[in-house]
Amino acid sequence: MNDSKKPMYIFTELGKEKLCKHCDEYWPTDSEFWYMIKSKSKEGLIELKPDSACKGCYDTVYRPSRTKRTNKVRSGFEKVAA
Repeated sequence: MNDSKKPMYIFTELGKEKLCKHCDEYWPTDSEFWYMIKSKSKEGLIELKPDSACKGCYDTVYRPSRTKRTNKVRSGFEKVAA
């Protein structure tokens, strides 16, 4: 990571983008790139806000056991060889 502090949000031609604190890259603030979390505003309204980790980093950071699993599906050749 850089020593200089990057802004949390930037505005580009794609719209508002948020900085992922794990991969240190900006991604558009929509549900395609982020898991959205419900939060309550000061006025009492429920808002959806992006999580701190993008979807690409989420499993490795918050669900490390899922990344260690291997694919359980075997091909016909693997079934015969085993």
